[in-house]
Amino acid sequence: MARAVRMATNDNESFFERSQGFNYRNFIKYFNGATDCGGTAEVSDDSDFCMVRQQNIDGNAGTVTNKDKNYRNFSKTSKYIATNNLDDGQFYLMNGILIMFDQNRPDLLISIDINGKKQGPNI
Repeated sequence: MARAVRMATNDNESFFERSQGFNYRNFIKYFNGATDCGGTAEVSDDSDFCMVRQQNIDGNAGTVTNKDKNYRNFSKTSKYIATNNLDDGQFYLMNGILIMFDQNRPDLLISIDINGKKQGPNI
């Protein structure tokens, strides 16, 4: 991640500045073998490597819950994690590392699941 940020800075990329807007897809090019998972509503429910954005786990077909049941909160008291906090793009690497973004904060939030979605603890 540090290498990618350094390379982007050397290329004078401005996608880390809020005033310029953020497009995570401009960042993918600094990772070899990265696969784009998409943004908010682009990820399918059966994704093995990406955090699910819209999933009806409550059994109500008309309700979009934005929950991924493969992730839990830090205290391990939940059965899912709300995905709206990391919904502005994501991609994974060949080794399974998942990198997720959210820009609707004072600063850009980048979250990294270093062992990927398939392996725990996913908290």
